[in-house]
Amino acid sequence: DPPAMACPSTVLVIGAGPSGLVCAKTLREHGFSPVVVEADSDIGGTFRNKSYDQGHLVSSKYITAFSDFRPPTDFPDHPSMKEYVQYLQQYVEKFSLRELIRFNCRVSQVEEQKDGTYSVTTADGKTAQYDAVAVCSGVHNVPRIPKLFANGAQHFTGKILHSSQYRSVEQLEGRVLIVGSQETAMDIAYFAVTRPGYVSVDMAYRRGWLSIPHVLGTKPLDTHITNLFECCYQHRWIEQGSGALFSGFKWAVATWFIRLGLYLGTGSSVGYNQWTGRVTHVKRGYNYITKSTAAQPYINAPLKARRPIRRLFGGWV
Repeated sequence: DPPAMACPSTVLVIGAGPSGLVCAKTLREHGFSPVVVEADSDIGGTFRNKSYDQGHLVSSKYITAFSDFRPPTDFPDHPSMKEYVQYLQQYVEKFSLRELIRFNCRVSQVEEQKDGTYSVTTADGKTAQYDAVAVCSGVHNVPRIPKLFANGAQHFTGKILHSSQYRSVEQLEGRVLIVGSQETAMDIAYFAVTRPGYVSVDMAYRRGWLSIPHVLGTKPLDTHITNLFECCYQHRWIEQGSGALFSGFKWAVATWFIRLGLYLGTGSSVGYNQWTGRVTHVKRGYNYITKSTAAQPYINAPLKARRPIRRLFGGWV
């Protein structure tokens, strides 16, 4: 650790989601004086104020939990968003973090001063000085809306809904177009197509997706990935991106076996039970995977009907 005199003492932590909470706890353990400001009325961040019915984490409790606070054994492998927020509440109580948090306090401006400190103004007009600022407001806090929808909304008579505004299936009425193909899009597509009395559901995507289920057999996917062979020592000659002769060798071999298994098990080598929407490069360690797969059978249905031979492999999925 650096000398105490070289350490900033007062640190403003913006956001009381998972990253903000663990940041505040760690800072206090190392002798800092953290102050957490949260725009909402309680902790949880995105998992609280942007959650939706039937929404679950696709990363398991084994890698999502904090290393110093494991959930109980009866905690679901993939908790709902509400259950995950309850876990965060327990974390706050366990380490007495609530006393550090100021709720309903939104930051409107942060300015660095000549002496290296920061002047922070909140929405109520109050200003305070801090030695450092940790921005933990989350990467999904501000919705990203394509200009096509922002500029053309006046010509569309239907409802335009960003995924961050989705809460329940009752919002999906009539004909539904899902723009995007990642996990939240797949969740909403599944809820829409299984809604009683639905009219039609279509999906528009740009680059495709790589479908891999978050559960393999009865175990979470990430417990299969974090095994001895995935985490073992690699000689520098075969390390991914090393530039050596056999650079990426392990990834290439893993890709071959994974794609063969996908094809024999589901009839498609470009993703688990994925008969359309392939990404340009289907290989290990190259893409973000889409672990929400419930909508995939509905996407596949018209394609499988036209490919009876391939359906011999993946018709059961």
